[in-house]
Amino acid sequence: MLAAVVTALSAPGQRAAATALAVEPPAAASLGQTATPETRKQIARWIYEDKIEQQQSGSKLASRASSSADILVKEQDPPYRGRLNQPPRAELENDPHYRHIPNWAVSGHKMPDNGTYPAVMIAGQGKCGTNVLAEALYRLNFNYPLTDYSIDAEEARQGWAGEVNWAAVGGCAAYESEASLAEYRQIFSPADGFGYQWLDKSTSNLPCAKEIAKALPQETKFFSMMCDPVMAMWSRMNQIRQALGEKGSNPQELDYVLQKRLHSAFDCYTLISGGDKRLEQQQELCYQLEGGLQLFDIIGQWKENVGGRMQFLLAEESKQNASYLVVEAARHLGVPLPDNPNIGDVHSNTAEETYLEPEGPLWDYFVNRMRPTFRPLIKQIAETYSAEFPNIMAHWSAVTAWESGGR
Repeated sequence: MLAAVVTALSAPGQRAAATALAVEPPAAASLGQTATPETRKQIARWIYEDKIEQQQSGSKLASRASSSADILVKEQDPPYRGRLNQPPRAELENDPHYRHIPNWAVSGHKMPDNGTYPAVMIAGQGKCGTNVLAEALYRLNFNYPLTDYSIDAEEARQGWAGEVNWAAVGGCAAYESEASLAEYRQIFSPADGFGYQWLDKSTSNLPCAKEIAKALPQETKFFSMMCDPVMAMWSRMNQIRQALGEKGSNPQELDYVLQKRLHSAFDCYTLISGGDKRLEQQQELCYQLEGGLQLFDIIGQWKENVGGRMQFLLAEESKQNASYLVVEAARHLGVPLPDNPNIGDVHSNTAEETYLEPEGPLWDYFVNRMRPTFRPLIKQIAETYSAEFPNIMAHWSAVTAWESGGR
């Protein structure tokens, strides 16, 4: 039994067992029945860390640090940046968000202080416009951590910088450990924020409302950018195509993800760790789908744990109203509006050669596959949280349009 075997071993033995599972896992049914959620999270962390280490070793990068205080400078871009279409490090240091830490020394990493908690957190939803919301908040004097220290720390931990995603490796439990939270606060250093208030822009934190609410100060405010989960899936596919080409992902692979996940009682992690290599190649799509399936429960968790400190925003509304994000963010935070509240052009990959428009037979087929699952979910959100999502049925119309009036 997986849970019994893993927990009975010593710490090194547990990790070795988890690594072995990635190579020759037990039957998926056995995995789902015997492993607790905590066991699966720990195994996921071990496997993820092992993959990072193997990638870095193979590309002759500097060895991975045991803590954020010992991080070494990389000789080249870290792993996964290409797959996730992240910018080169040089571009990060030319980014207007970047701040140099005075007297920063690569050897020793003498930080000016122990850091602080962010004043604001953007908690997902991925592919729904968290970047443009971050720009709106930047206009209101909130900046996400992009410093000499945070770039090194985040690249070593997750392979890229500019988005914290503290829960990504350790799961939501990363917000329950004092040692983990001490490293988390160090990311937001110096505490004065160079005159800005610190912003945590993370797309992996959406399921962690309970843990985050306990860990962060009461004065921290939250935002969640949300969008049509069907469009988010299509957008994620296009992002992978932009980074890896049309063979990296396509409607056929997207359909395979839908077949495997929608017709299974197991989550993406269980299916992937069960040995499905094709699904592993499309794991970003699978986890995007997983997040969409959990939206109703996630909204409820944030409402229950942080109440009015969370502001839900719709990406579709921001596309129709250039001042929507700045105006709503200023209202939620109680800060004055800038002279010009309009947001400029939003980053898009629609001009890429690999981009597939959400139209035509392939799109129609995709929407029809998603409709039976997502129409009742979206209707449930609209009826239960009408104050927070007053126009959701109109905005998320890909799957909510009736057959006679829609696709």
